[in-house]
Amino acid sequence: MTIEAQRGAKITSLRGVDGTEWLTTEPRRRVELPGRYGFTEAEMCGWDECAPTIDAATLADGRELSDHGDVWDVPWQVLHQTDDEVVLEVVVDRLGFALRRRAAATSTGFVLEYEARATDERSLPWLWAAHPQFAAPDDLVVEVPGLERVRQVYPPDATGDDRPFAPIAAPITASAKYWAVAPALPPGAVLRRGEACLELRWSGEALRGLALWLDSGDVADHRCVAVEPATGRGDRVSDLTTPAEVALLEAGNPLSWRLELHL
Repeated sequence: MTIEAQRGAKITSLRGVDGTEWLTTEPRRRVELPGRYGFTEAEMCGWDECAPTIDAATLADGRELSDHGDVWDVPWQVLHQTDDEVVLEVVVDRLGFALRRRAAATSTGFVLEYEARATDERSLPWLWAAHPQFAAPDDLVVEVPGLERVRQVYPPDATGDDRPFAPIAAPITASAKYWAVAPALPPGAVLRRGEACLELRWSGEALRGLALWLDSGDVADHRCVAVEPATGRGDRVSDLTTPAEVALLEAGNPLSWRLELHL
């Protein structure tokens, strides 16, 4: 695993023991960060962190949240680093939160441990989502055990109807985004490329939903799939109003969750 702290704690490489590179690694362009770029105007590769929203949003108190959140395009501080782990943190005073991530090697891969905390007295509806852009060669298969139904929300003319979920099999010929239908939150997903396998597992009371993004190359410059566990059940945090739909970050009550990556 390779991480660039100065580029939003982006994970730029994730290799299995057999050498398989799971992430897209070729940036569309290198942009100067931080900057006023929309997410799709920037690199469109690797694994980004989205918080506290995915789509740009305006909260009821007037706080403006950026496209794909406010942490992916700013430097994170290195709090601790060894050969086997690194702890990074970003503080966004304007919005009143801090997000910390510990990445550590394990006997079977890696673990990512997260903690979000409020830095002032304002509460904040908290929509975090992982945004790993997994490479999608023609032999990729994505399985989500326990996921029965999904709701399609992209392309923009998607009807939003529920439909049965079937494993995703490349080639990806059309871009689409799906959210798992509540209340089901599957515990993980499995990506297979020939004999290579990547298993993702997630846990934590803050987690609420799961999104799946399929890109045929019309948004990024390459075919990819994103498996996005999230602390909400939609893309725009201002549309999520109940505790079942989104986590709430409050002073003195940090939120925590974790992801395991078995390679």
